[in-house]
Amino acid sequence: MHLCGEPQNTRNIVVRNEEAVISPSWSVHSGAGTHSYTFVWAMDPVAVTELR
Repeated sequence: MHLCGEPQNTRNIVVRNEEAVISPSWSVHSGAGTHSYTFVWAMDPVAVTELR
């Protein structure tokens, strides 16, 4: 489960294996899982068109 959005109005996103979530820099970033999971935090600004 990935939580993102403004602190007073978060959105919950179910993320499955090998899926990714892109959140804006102003968004709350947190997550929870029932099994081990990897969380990658990237801070370098990259245009969405450059993502693969």
